[in-house]
Amino acid sequence: MAALVYICSMITNETVVYSLPAIWASYLINGDSSGLRPEEKQQADDFLARRNLPMPVSCSEESQWKWHHDASPETWVDGAGGEVLDFTFLLPQQVLRMKTEGPEFEAHREIAQRIDGRFSV
Repeated sequence: MAALVYICSMITNETVVYSLPAIWASYLINGDSSGLRPEEKQQADDFLARRNLPMPVSCSEESQWKWHHDASPETWVDGAGGEVLDFTFLLPQQVLRMKTEGPEFEAHREIAQRIDGRFSV
């Protein structure tokens, strides 16, 4: 059984930036999903839920074309690429709970290290 590690964080203005499909911008920034197909909205919701993120506070004004983005492989599975924007999220004040193994572990470890620079397994 994997041990659980708890890290208390006092985050005030800690942010994280993800490159995501530009088509998600209206939904993520304004809450307007009318331009998305239901499966596109679900992909955006799934991305946020898996990372326990709130809606972003801003996004870049200029899009760029990329083969991959931070929600891959959830979208663009066909490898067609597309326009992305950089979305900025405020990390919520919370206690991070993580397993010491599995795919989520490394992502949480990186966030934990950025929070206070002290992390040990």
